[in-house]
Amino acid sequence: MSLLSISQILLLVFWFAFTALVFILALIARFYETSSGQKTYYRLYVVPILTMGFASARYASIRQWGGDWLADLFSFIGGMTTLTLSLFLYRQMTNGRKT
Repeated sequence: MSLLSISQILLLVFWFAFTALVFILALIARFYETSSGQKTYYRLYVVPILTMGFASARYASIRQWGGDWLADLFSFIGGMTTLTLSLFLYRQMTNGRKT
């Protein structure tokens, strides 16, 4: 019996990749806030990292990808927070510009 199953390894890889992407978004938001003076709330990017981390840890502990209501809820909250913060940053950065 191995220490980690394939699904657990894939969940951890997913979480690290997600964390890296959200961290890059937070750095972009912080840079934009310091250079433009507009509020981007870059500190809130820690919320999706933590919620998705909790969901990934919960999924890994029960050795399945879905079906746990608490992990599904935290995964949903993390995804919606990421979407909301990303759209807010996009609107802040392109406010008043024609595409």
